[in-house]
Amino acid sequence: MEILTPDKLFFAGDVESLEAPSFAGSFGVLRNHAPMLAILKKGKVKYRHGNKVEELNVEEGFVEVLPGKVRILVEGCE
Repeated sequence: MEILTPDKLFFAGDVESLEAPSFAGSFGVLRNHAPMLAILKKGKVKYRHGNKVEELNVEEGFVEVLPGKVRILVEGCE
């Protein structure tokens, strides 16, 4: 998974799952998820890697799910 802002690559690494807020409602992505594109709204993105669950506040943006890769493009995150 990659999380990118206009200024930098915020995160890059392997994750087991993620949850994200979209204008159609929150959604989750697991390994081998079908390809998709969603518009993200401001909110929290949670992702699990190893035994850790990380939570980020993100601005509006997009998420692209491709075979073996998830790319999150947002205006900002912290």
